Amino acid sequence: MENEIKNSNLYKRLQELRVDFAYSKSLFFAASERVKTEETNLESKQNNLEITSILISVVTLSSVAVYFSQKFQELSVLVIGLLSIAEIGISVYLLKLKNKNLCDEYVKTANGYLDLYKKAKIIEAKVEDNVIGMIELSEKVDELTYLQSKLTNPKLTTTDEDFKKAKSNIENGTSTYTEDDFKNT
Repeated sequence: MENEIKNSNLYKRLQELRVDFAYSKSLFFAASERVKTEETNLESKQNNLEITSILISVVTLSSVAVYFSQKFQELSVLVIGLLSIAEIGISVYLLKLKNKNLCDEYVKTANGYLDLYKKAKIIEAKVEDNVIGMIELSEKVDELTYLQSKLTNPKLTTTDEDFKKAKSNIENGTSTYTEDDFKNT
């Protein structure tokens, strides 16, 4: 009976899920690093634009004072108009930059896949040790598949770079243990 379970399509599916979880975990951790860098760059850009916005506001107010003091000359109106348009454009852009904190969502999803990976490894170990049968294995695979479907988030996108980094991490053994790991921990 033990070979029957280990040779079953269900057990193969469990192993496929485990590999999927390992790749997904690494993929979303890689994506979180990429998004963190992007968010840091956007935050810096936002700070610079806010400073520019403040300076434009000061210049605009100064121009208004000059405008009124020079008896409504046309050049002053043009300067005030251009600076006001620039200020409005920067303000609108800054509003769009807010709520861009996706890094935490990527990490949360990666941790979800890490949890599923660990559960799959435990179930796989139970099968290897003949602790569970086909019915329980079927229930566990269904549960893993259901939990995996709950991790789907359309806001989170990954790139080819993220996948390459995830694949490299897996090939370099970031998801495996060595004998030294067992001795040293």
